[in-house]
This record gives sequence, C-alpha cells and structure tokens, in this order.
Amino acid sequence: MIRIVMSLSFLCLASTLSYTQYEPVRNFSVKDGLPSSVVYDCLQDKQGFIWFATAAGLARFDGSNFKIFTTENGLTNNEILQIGLDKDGSIWIFPFGATTCIYDPVTQKLYNENNYAELKKVKDLFVQLLVRNSAAGLIGYTVRETFFFENKKVRKSEVGESKDVWLINKDSILFFHKGEETFLFTNGKRMPVNFPGAEVNTVFSRSPDWGRWKIFIDSTLTRLNLYEYTNDGQIRHRAFFKSNFLINSVNKYGNKIYISTMNGIYVTDTLLRQLNYSFQGKNISRAFVDKSGNEWLCSLSGEGVYMRLKNEVKQYDITSGLLNDNVTSVKMTLNNLLICGDGNGHVYTIDPAKNNIRPSVLEKFPEAIRGIELFNKSIIAYSSYKLMVNEKVLPDHVGAIKSAIPDSNGNLLIGSHQKLELYDISSGQTEIIKGDPRFVTLCYSQGDLYYGNNKGLFKIESIKPYVEVPIKDSLNVLSKPINHLASTPDGILWVATNNDGVLALRNDKILGHFTISSRSSLTSNICKKIFVDEKKGLIWTATNKGVNRIRYSLSARSLSATITAITSSEGLNDDDVNDICVKNGKVYAATIKGICVFNTDLIKTEVPVVITDIFIKNYSSPDTSNFLKPDYVLNYTQNNISINFAGICYTCNKKIDYQYRLINNDDDTSWKTINANTVEFVGLQPGDYTFQVHTDSANVKEIRFHIRKAFWQTNFFYFLIALSIAALFILSVKYIVHQVKKRELEKTAVNKKFAELEFQALQAQMNPHFLFNSMNSLQNFILKNESENASEYLADFARLMRLFLEASREKYIELATEIELLEKYIILELVRLKHPFAYRIMVEPGIEMDKKIPSVIIQPFIENAILHGLRYRDDNNGLLNILFTMKGSVLQCQIEDNGIGRSEAEKINAAKVAKYKSQGLKLIDEKIRTLKEANNVDIRILIKDNFNENGSPSGTTVTINFNQTA
Repeated sequence: MIRIVMSLSFLCLASTLSYTQYEPVRNFSVKDGLPSSVVYDCLQDKQGFIWFATAAGLARFDGSNFKIFTTENGLTNNEILQIGLDKDGSIWIFPFGATTCIYDPVTQKLYNENNYAELKKVKDLFVQLLVRNSAAGLIGYTVRETFFFENKKVRKSEVGESKDVWLINKDSILFFHKGEETFLFTNGKRMPVNFPGAEVNTVFSRSPDWGRWKIFIDSTLTRLNLYEYTNDGQIRHRAFFKSNFLINSVNKYGNKIYISTMNGIYVTDTLLRQLNYSFQGKNISRAFVDKSGNEWLCSLSGEGVYMRLKNEVKQYDITSGLLNDNVTSVKMTLNNLLICGDGNGHVYTIDPAKNNIRPSVLEKFPEAIRGIELFNKSIIAYSSYKLMVNEKVLPDHVGAIKSAIPDSNGNLLIGSHQKLELYDISSGQTEIIKGDPRFVTLCYSQGDLYYGNNKGLFKIESIKPYVEVPIKDSLNVLSKPINHLASTPDGILWVATNNDGVLALRNDKILGHFTISSRSSLTSNICKKIFVDEKKGLIWTATNKGVNRIRYSLSARSLSATITAITSSEGLNDDDVNDICVKNGKVYAATIKGICVFNTDLIKTEVPVVITDIFIKNYSSPDTSNFLKPDYVLNYTQNNISINFAGICYTCNKKIDYQYRLINNDDDTSWKTINANTVEFVGLQPGDYTFQVHTDSANVKEIRFHIRKAFWQTNFFYFLIALSIAALFILSVKYIVHQVKKRELEKTAVNKKFAELEFQALQAQMNPHFLFNSMNSLQNFILKNESENASEYLADFARLMRLFLEASREKYIELATEIELLEKYIILELVRLKHPFAYRIMVEPGIEMDKKIPSVIIQPFIENAILHGLRYRDDNNGLLNILFTMKGSVLQCQIEDNGIGRSEAEKINAAKVAKYKSQGLKLIDEKIRTLKEANNVDIRILIKDNFNENGSPSGTTVTINFNQTA
C-alpha cells in the first residue's frame, strides 16, 4: 500500500513537470579569470584562441585559462572597445580614448605607437571598425578619415571620412559619407550612387554585409533594414526587423543573423525572419560564432561572457525534468521509451521523441538502482537488496544483487555477492544454484553461461550438477576484476574489466585487447558497461572518462578495431558515464550529471595544442625578442626549462588530458599523461632534446633545444686533459729517467771513485809485495858479501822500482813498458834463485807496442810460475815462455812454465812449518773486478795444468785475454 501511494505521488509530481532537453550554456566571469565582467567585443584567432575586449584589459582564452594583457604589457589603455583579426593573424586593438595597438602572435608581443611607427599614421584616439574579416581586410574610421588595416600596415582611404562601407565584391566598394552621400569605387573609379536609406533614417553602424546584401540600423536603433545591390546598380530595400529594445550590434554567421540588444539576443534568418529570442534581461554587446559552431555572447551588464554549445549533444538533467542528476542505468524499450534508474532509487520512463520531458515513475527503491534489463516485454530493475520484475517488487533479497539476466527458458538468473539463483517468473519461486562466489556480471555466449567477479572470468559448464571452469590467459588479465560482460552474434564475448580495458574472446581465446596504450586506444582502462549495437556492428563502452565507440572487424585469428572517444570535449555534461544504450541511431549515456543524447556517428572533436610560453633559467634571446622559436641553443647553465601549452577546447570544461614526452639520446620515448598545462624539466644534461605534446596523435606540437656542454664537458676539453696528462706523464717519465740517470751517474761516479780508491789501495798493497820479495834477494846478496852482484841487482831493482812506481800512478801502461817491467822482474828473480830456469818473452809481429793494458796484471802470474813451479825443479832446466798474440780484437798473453805444477807446489807449501799465504792472485781478482766496475774492462783468465806423457804434472799455462784495452 505504501509503495502504491509513493508511486501515485511521483506520478502526480511528474504530471506537473514539463521540461525540455537543452543546449548547455556556460558562463565565464571575473571569478573564472576574465579581467572584467563588462565585455565589449570578441573574436577567434587563427590558432583557435578566443579573445575578449573588456573594460579592464584584453583577455585570451583557451577554454580553460585566461591570459590577461594590460597597459603593463603594452596596451595604451585597459578599456578595449573593439578588436579585429588581420589577414596575417595579428590582432588590431582599439582602446577607448587611446591610440591603436597590435598583438603579433608570432612574437607574442604587443605593439603601440612607441615601438611600432606604423601606428602613428592613426592620429585620432577613437577608431571604429566598419568591416572585419573580409577580403578587403579590416576597415575602420575616425571622425576625419577612413583606414584600411592589413598585414600590420595602415593605409588611408581616398574618400576621407566614411560612416560605413559595403563590400559588393573584391573590386567594388560602396562608401557612405557623413553627409549621406554614397559613392561606388570600382577599380579605382568613383561614382555617386542613389541610396534610399535616407527614407528610413538609416544609421550606419557596424552592420554586416555579405556580397550583394547588407543590413543597416535605422535612427531609432530598434529597426533593421535589409538592402540588396541589384545587377542594374541600384540599391533596393528588401526586408526589415523590429526590435523592442535598443540594438547594440548585428552580426551574420552562416545563414543566421544575430541581433544583440540591451535585453537579450534575437536570431533571424538572412531575410530577418525571427528564429528565436533568448537571454532576456541581459545587455548583450555582441554575438560571435567560433569555428566549431559554439556561440559566444558578450555582456555589458556585468555577467561576462556566455557560451552556448553547438547543438550536437543534447542534455537532460534535473533542470530539464529528471528526478535526479545521477543516472545509474538506462535502457530503451521496443516502443522507444527510455527507462531510467537513478542514484535515489527512482525507476521511470521518458519519451525522448518529445521536447517536453514528463517522467513516469514506475518504482521508488530505497537505494540506488544498480541495473535495468528488458526481455519478453518485461522490465527488470534492481538495487542492492530489491528486485522488480514486471512492476512487481520481490521480497528483500539476502545478499547484494550484482546482476540479473534472463535464461534460455524465460526465467531469471540472479547473481549476488553470495550466490547464484534461478527465479521462476511464472511461479515466483527462487532456487539457489550455487553459493559462495560473487556473481558480479552474467552473460550467455554461444549457449554457454559466463560470469565475472573480482577474481576473473569463469564459464559455467553445467548448472545441474554445477560445474564451472576458470578462463585463463597467458597474461592473467582474465584473472583480474571484471565489471561487465556482453556477447555479439558472431560468437565474441566482450569483457569490460575494472582496470585492464576491454577484451574480445571467442572460443575462450583472446582475439583483441584494448586499453589506453593499445594501438587504437580507450580513454580509460576502467570500463563499467558494454552495449552491443547489433544493427551497426558497434560496441559501446561506458568508462569513467567518457564513452568509447569500438568499430571492429574480425578475421580468422584476430580482431582489429577503430576506437572513437566521446567525452566532455564533444559536449558530454560529465566524463563519468555509468551506463549506455543505443536505439535508432541515437546514443543515450547515463552520467553522474544526467543523460546525454547524441548521434551514433558523432565525430570526435579534435583539440589543437599550442605551445604558449617557454621559460628558461638564465636565458635571454640574442635578438631581445623573446618570442617562441622552434629551436633553441642554450648553454649548460640554461638547463632548467618550464613549458606552458594550451589545448584549445571550449567544450572540455577544463578536462583535457595531455600526452607529452621529452626525446633525448636515451631509449625512453614513451608518452606521459598529465592534466596540467605546464611541465618543468630541471637539471637537464647537455645534449639534444625534442619536447612533444598532443591531445590526439594527429596534432603533435614540438620544440627542440640543444644544451651545449660546459667547456670542461667538451671533447676538446677532454682532449686537452688527455694531452696534458700525456704531456705530464711524458715529462714525469723524462724527469724520472733523468733523475735515475743522474743518480746512476752519481752512483757510477761514486762507484768509480771508490773503485779508483780501491784500485789505488790494491796498487799500494801490491807495491810492498814486490818490494818485500826484492829486498829479500838483495839481503841475500849482502849477507853473502857479493857486492858486485848486489850492486848490479840494486841497479836492476832501482830500474824495476821506477817502472813499477810509474805504473802504479796509472791504471794503464804501454805494452812495451809492461814487457820491460816483466823482464826486469824475471832477471831479478833469476839472480835471486841462482838461475834455475830460462825464459823467453815473445811478441807476435804486428802488435803495437804502445797498446795500453791494465798495469801489474801479468806480473803476479809470472811470480807464481817462478816461486811455485820453476824454483822447485832440481835440474835447472826450467823454462818460462811469455807470448803476446792478437786473437781478433783481443790481446792475449800466454804464460807457460814447465815447473812442478800446482798440485806438487801445494804439497810442498803444506809441509812447511811457517806457511806463507800469497796475496798476489787475490789482489789480481779484486783488481780485475774493480776495473770491470769502474772502466768496463773485461779481462778473462784461464789457468791450465800441464802433464807429460806419463801423466805427471809438468807445469802450468796461464792465458790472459784483454777484451778491452786503452
């Protein structure tokens, strides 16, 4: 009973409501960024920006942000009355009571008479534009003159002052003078023309012309008159329009005339027949239609600017008759009624074919509607704990309902977070098929029943007995949360996932997978619902970032698709879409702000991107212009860069996703997505960079910059460092070598000095040895009283000593002196030993007798031959042979004796009680070593024992080789 009363109440309420779908209107004022809410004029430049002339400055708008220009930027006054677009894209600015200015979008700079001499040609402070955006450029007038403004140049007209201009064609212009004289200029020729406007008191004021047609305002400022320039050169009055309010301006766009008044705006056709009247109570200064067909209305009464979106997406919300803005589910019946469910639990129908919305409430649930299904002319609607079938509400359901679909027998399968149930519609009985798992979404495909939940996709192979199998894939995407399932007649199961986009399966194998990063991409990976448009073969997906239309083609093994996004850029009232349905070429999208209706072939709005500013730390343009350039060359300190860009979209409601990337030498070329319109790069390393930004891949804008290396980072610097290191290394090596050589030389010198001192010491040791032996012999003569022999011996001894002393002072002596010294020594020994042996000294012919050899080397060996060999012979047949020969470059001295031999001499010496230890050979060894170290003299000595035929010792042969002589 309560439900019936509530339904009747809502029906009564609905009967009193009568609303229409509407074209969205947006308002921009000071709170949105306008410098003033009093707006005189507007235009759209070639880049797509909308410019507003306001009472407090000039504003540029990209759909999201305003950029303000004032006297601080170069304007001559902040109150701007009119603006006009030049052929080259520049904007002419006409302030109140001040001289004209120009904005150049290339240099992004304002120019006035102080920095642009061309503007000095317009001396008057008040310029009114007569003609805009025509083949003739801009035409304006002052109290004295008429000007042509073209390509940032000013040219005076020949006719002087004009109150209006009519461009008949590119060669013919009508000028209307203050004195109500009219002249036709054709190819430079002037001729008067009769204008009947005086009959209706026509006022010449910024009236539109389009070839042979022109509109004027009469003197009451409330009546419009349409004139035609006929082929015979006459001007004829064709139509008029009477306004109830003073007219501010008249503008023509396409086949519509916009008449802005102090109390709203009229829209007529080109014959001034009224089409509509709107914005009553608003003082509208000007109407403007942009390139996308959106209408902009400038307000003089302090409301700023109104924008009326182009009529491609119709919208329903609470102001147009809906019971709640948050529409959660929509379905279209066979008789073309739209069934809606909302966040407040209402289930109602509307007829979209009618202009007036009259909601017919079917039911009121205690919580939000989760879904609506249609089958066999039956309506199924459900919330979390309530289910309505054919306007009959079932008892409270145990467990939150997630989905409900009809089965092949006309009954209802109900999936909840606790169980799967079968509801028999005819009997009203419910049977539990399976408990435990969550059944978020159910769908039949090719006779098989599938369900999805937070654990993935499953196939129910049998209900009785219950058998299910999980559907697996190599990437485990089908094991992740699933929101909705739908199937198409070609056997494809479409899977909407919670964070992995949309998948297409056939025979449980993935044919296609579409995400935000796939070749044909979705707007979001969070897909809520899928609707199959079987007539057109389209798949529609509701996401949290708009609607995605998937047009697919199927091959034997794969599926390809083209995806088109419909978002707030195209006029959706919000991108968060809950549900979607399609019927008769119309798409109905349920959003959190109502219902949007658009054609299935709606074309996606392209959002052009413009790079507006670049800020570089420590950078100043070489030409002082500071305007944007495609390429920058920077030094290493200018490596902090901030780039501003704007996606120009007036229907996006500030919801624009930008993709950007900074390409360097590395391999990372991936796009990054942001909602902001500024990116900063800090501490960039030297190298080449390309910054790219876009909203769709067909509209990529880029700036390139090269950051030079610091001097210490350049290859030249590295070369210098390497060269310096190499030079330092070489110098160090040279220094070390020099020091080593120096130390070696010093060491050698010291060693040489020590060797010389040692040599002198050896000489000093050897001289007493000679003296000792000689004194023994002399003493022997004296003791025997052989005075003559002593005298002769003493003379020979004196000569020997003299020779020996001379040799002792020198390291080297001549060979002849050495032989004489040896012979004197042998003679003295023969005398002392009473001639026990004979001797021979032989020199090979050709040997130079002045050749020098180390001194006192040979004598000790002769001494040994005599004292240890020859002296012990008892037959006085001893023989001492001394032979000097040349063996190549080596001087060889061979000393041969036929004494008793070394072995017998050692036996004799060993038997002596007072042993004598000879120092001669030891001294010779030390002397040879010293000569080797000090003077690099190589002396080789070979001692050989001789034996007779009986094997008995028969003397010794000593061979001395002097490898280097002085």
